[in-house]
Amino acid sequence: MEKTSNIKKSLLGIALAGGILIPSAYKTNEKINGATFQDYFGGKNVAEIYEGGKKEEIIVPVYPIWEVKPNHCSLYARLTTENLGNEINRGNAWDLIKNNENYEYSPEKLSKGDIVGFYNPKSKYNIGKNGEKRAYSHVATYLGKNKNGEEVYAEQRGQDSRITTASEFKEQGWIPKRIIKTKN
Repeated sequence: MEKTSNIKKSLLGIALAGGILIPSAYKTNEKINGATFQDYFGGKNVAEIYEGGKKEEIIVPVYPIWEVKPNHCSLYARLTTENLGNEINRGNAWDLIKNNENYEYSPEKLSKGDIVGFYNPKSKYNIGKNGEKRAYSHVATYLGKNKNGEEVYAEQRGQDSRITTASEFKEQGWIPKRIIKTKN
């Protein structure tokens, strides 16, 4: 009962701040319509990466909705890799492999800031506008490995920006296919 009451308060609670209607979820980071406050207005996610036994916190920006629209994973990935200090030849998700050095996925070839193309057999993005089969249907930025030695990525799916591990991708049916190399 208490949880339901809090959800109703969050969904119904709207505050007026600076002339913009802001859902009350900004206090709790609850999801409203599939997104949190920071997914709409910007913020940050933090990933804990372990390199050589040392812990590093990587702060990954969450770009406001007017900067990165929902379902623009390649723009999110490009901005994220540039924020990490890397460079990439620009283009939409499907042109990244045409405009940049790329390899078949292999964990040994990954470097922080590389963009990885994932394939999911259920994705609506597997076939292009001209009917061509695509090599991947989603992209995410590789950040490094967590304390368990698992790959960690920054990604945007829909309007949700998040930190995702390789096992979470796998559980959801996403298979890494291509590494798009970045320059630092």
